[in-house]
Amino acid sequence: MDNSSRHERLVNRITLILLQLFKDGAVSRYDLASRFKVTERTIYRDLNRLGELVTCSKDGIYHINIRNEAEDKLPSLDSLSEKTGLTELLPLSGEDSLRNILTAIEYKRIRILPLPPEILNSELQKKTFSCLDRAIKESLVCVIHYKGKSRTLHPYRLMNLKGVWYLAATDAELMIKAFRISAIEWLDIKKTTFVPDNDIHDYLDSEDDAWFSMNKMEVTVEVLPNIARYFERRNILPQQNIIRKSLDGKLIITTRIAHREQLFPTLRFWLPNVRIVSPVTEADAFVEQLSQYTVQLTQENDLVTDNVPLDNA
Repeated sequence: MDNSSRHERLVNRITLILLQLFKDGAVSRYDLASRFKVTERTIYRDLNRLGELVTCSKDGIYHINIRNEAEDKLPSLDSLSEKTGLTELLPLSGEDSLRNILTAIEYKRIRILPLPPEILNSELQKKTFSCLDRAIKESLVCVIHYKGKSRTLHPYRLMNLKGVWYLAATDAELMIKAFRISAIEWLDIKKTTFVPDNDIHDYLDSEDDAWFSMNKMEVTVEVLPNIARYFERRNILPQQNIIRKSLDGKLIITTRIAHREQLFPTLRFWLPNVRIVSPVTEADAFVEQLSQYTVQLTQENDLVTDNVPLDNA
């Protein structure tokens, strides 16, 4: 066997051992030797390569090493996939399907292209992110300088929404708001602690947009059949819920929004195949906004036309 083939088998064993460690929290040296059809000594060397990541008990069972009980424990693979959205993204079926798909990704049989994300490149942004994670974990009050103002906050969560990193926090009036991490100019973590509100945690569990509000308005939207498939394929509107599909393919959808400008720009993109059904106030406001845009565009076009020089005959 050549060196490249031997190295490939080693990498494959280490990868699968790590997957099992993250999934189950422990592995057996004897079971691994039987599974990979190698000696226990080979598995012993493999596990030693993991260094301080694992500890061994007398019966040959290796566990993930938790150095400090105060530190966060490593999550299971299933828990990690659920909380990062992998469970919904990947077509899983069966007990070992997640492991099989992750292995296929590693060996480039599957490729996932995410939406272009906002990248936190600078050392300040990376340090801010890390410090905010600690403040959230320890429920520490923090002060940030954001958009020219100093704000005292109770930090609750770091959230990546549509590729952009936000801090979800309550302000001095205990209103939940989203603060873009890359726009935080300065951060000071205080020693003062606060008591987190479980209602806010529950709210953030269901939030899918950066327009935060505990009191959202429900809007009903009609979607015509020729674009309905796009709304059935994935959620296009905030907290989208398809409540009815007619025989001709028309959809009636509800969406929950904090402000009309969270919805109106998206609806404009899909015109003339969408309309607001209710509330009537929002339907009228949307039509009025479109009328104003039409007048503005007409005036701008007339201005351009008036300034175009006529060709001399």
